[in-house]
Amino acid sequence: DMSELQRYYKGIGYDHIPKKDPSETGVITLDTSPIDDEEREMLALENWMDEVYNEEADNLLFDDESFEPRDNVFDPDYGTSSSDKSSAIEEKFMKEYEAFEREFSEESQEWRDQFATVEKFEHRDDPEGQRDFRGHLVIACTPTDEDIDVAEKITMRFKEEFGKAVFVETRVLGHARVEDNVFEVWLESYEIDLLHSKRQAFINSKMWKGPSDVDDEQLEYLVERVRYLISDDARYSYRFDDYADIKA
Repeated sequence: DMSELQRYYKGIGYDHIPKKDPSETGVITLDTSPIDDEEREMLALENWMDEVYNEEADNLLFDDESFEPRDNVFDPDYGTSSSDKSSAIEEKFMKEYEAFEREFSEESQEWRDQFATVEKFEHRDDPEGQRDFRGHLVIACTPTDEDIDVAEKITMRFKEEFGKAVFVETRVLGHARVEDNVFEVWLESYEIDLLHSKRQAFINSKMWKGPSDVDDEQLEYLVERVRYLISDDARYSYRFDDYADIKA
């Protein structure tokens, strides 16, 4: 009611409603301007820190009273320690989620899914997969439809060729832009080998001789290269560059 507000200020000696600088009020503004490179890289770093850095675990010393055998990185059960807060956080979330589901049960599932969803995974032993497994192929790309389509094409080709011998994972880098020229493929097997790099093709073309895009020819190259790298020949051979730092 603006008239009431005018009467209030008139009563304390003002002829009109004073205007305050935004910094003197509780009003905030949302900056919708695009983030610059420094901000984007910092957000990516913060996200990475949240995913991999556990401050509690890193500050846990061997002579700490709360140190358990499972806190030792060489223990087979490392990472399952009861001192880890992840289980407690998960339990708290599930209680809140179940309460939310009950409170808004009359709403549609689609409406409730806007706020929170829970995916339940079933862990099953796969003796055949464990026996056949030879390597982990990683595809890192931007979130563009073009990159996702190429990653899917690689995944399907490798599934057809290697079955369970090679597990293919696509890591979509949400902060990467098209102009970053990121489409990297590497294999984690007996060795870790970078097989394709769009970024290297653009910024280090003198050293990196491969193409920037994965066309049909490059896809078949990846298949044949991986076929060798997961073979016994590669497993029991050695590379000259492994001894490059050794002086006679």
